[in-house]
Amino acid sequence: MIGFLRLAVAATIGLSLVVPAAADTVEVLATGGLTFEPTDVTIQSGDSVHFTGLAGGFHTVAEVDDGAATSWNGGFHSPGGASEFTQVFNSPGVFHYICEPHVFSGMRGTVTVNELPVPTVSTWGLALLVLLMLVAGTIVIRRVKMAT
Repeated sequence: MIGFLRLAVAATIGLSLVVPAAADTVEVLATGGLTFEPTDVTIQSGDSVHFTGLAGGFHTVAEVDDGAATSWNGGFHSPGGASEFTQVFNSPGVFHYICEPHVFSGMRGTVTVNELPVPTVSTWGLALLVLLMLVAGTIVIRRVKMAT
């Protein structure tokens, strides 16, 4: 039983060293000065952007095809009358957005979504995983010997 407990503890520690971090949320504020702050944000795939200050629909957030576009492309869009809006970005790429009522005042921005990096195992994580395999092998060998 003690061997199994050691095995479970080693597995937990080893796996905790290779699990990617949880998704983040970036805040973007629609200002009274007809801008988004910050205008451009960079996030990882799976992260979200929380747009605030939409003033009950006075400002909107609508995805457009490129930095010069002035009309919604059918992508993400804040609901009418919203004071805030959150969009999760699961695919890498560059996403342009505008405030529809104020697009001609220059109220636009960009979300750049990077692909998630491949998780790597640290030297300590690798050492713990090797130790885990050795302990598991020892337990199996002892049980086989005891059974015979």
